[in-house]
Amino acid sequence: MVSEQIGEPVGHGRARLPSKDVTIHFDTDFNRVVLFGRSAALLGIGLWIFSAFGSKPVPIILAGALIGAAGWLVLKDYPSLNGYRLEVAAEGLTLKVPPDLDTLISWQSIEALELEGVPFARIGGATQIDIFGTVHSSAGVELPDWKTMKLTAGGQTYMIQLDELSIEHRQIFANALVKRAEMVKID
Repeated sequence: MVSEQIGEPVGHGRARLPSKDVTIHFDTDFNRVVLFGRSAALLGIGLWIFSAFGSKPVPIILAGALIGAAGWLVLKDYPSLNGYRLEVAAEGLTLKVPPDLDTLISWQSIEALELEGVPFARIGGATQIDIFGTVHSSAGVELPDWKTMKLTAGGQTYMIQLDELSIEHRQIFANALVKRAEMVKID
């Protein structure tokens, strides 16, 4: 499935202003068509094999495997389609990663963030001004292909698995989180 992004945490060009709000989710019509379409195709092929050659053991096993795979694909991907949502917004950080993470974290409670071994912490005054007078934040960083995020907020640590997102969406989400929580990279 393909994740969708709403909002842009980092502006590009002169006319584009960045926003601090970003939402990443999978609940799109395209993903619904992919999810149910591939399962319907597998189910149709399995039923066709079963109806055309049903009295022999090999077609029965093959049809059963196709029908089982169609059901398994729906069960595997439907929670992400319906419930996966990462939202960086003014009211806080919303983390909905099925099956077990569903929480809203306030920005004031975020203490630390670690992206696959790269630590961040809340530190004030992390901006730079270039020769043209434009203010830049030094919090963003390009990272290698990382898949986990460890967030400490209010004394509790959240381990967030981001395997389902592309590396671009992981970095966009991390940049938006770092920007909204006013964090900087620490060495």
